[in-house]
Amino acid sequence: MHNATSKRFAGRRALAAAPIALISFFLGPAAYAWDFDAVFDPVKALTNEGADLGMIRWGWVLDIVGYYFLLLPVRLVLHSMDGGGPSLARSSATACGIGYMISGSLGAAMLAAGTGVFERYATGDAMAQAAELAVFLNL
Repeated sequence: MHNATSKRFAGRRALAAAPIALISFFLGPAAYAWDFDAVFDPVKALTNEGADLGMIRWGWVLDIVGYYFLLLPVRLVLHSMDGGGPSLARSSATACGIGYMISGSLGAAMLAAGTGVFERYATGDAMAQAAELAVFLNL
């Protein structure tokens, strides 16, 4: 997979990933009206009443696409290129890169699917809110 066509394919995917990842990066703070404490603190994120759930969900979906999915061909092309290094080092780097992409995309998918917690927290009583907070902290 180290011909010119596959290199161009991977390069186009890397170029497409950059703006998608950038949009994903800014959707989180924008969803919380630029309250950066809410972005990085799960308790504040869940208790923030003005959060836009659509923006939060799309932020995580675009996170999967921009940071992980589109970069997989790049990782595979880099593995197949002859870098002069030992094969074990290239294979280890490829395995770690693919592991990063899988674990990161699974985490982002869990958070994207978990935005229903926000709705249940907002409409629940004190007991339900405590349960939803525990669920969200575990996510």
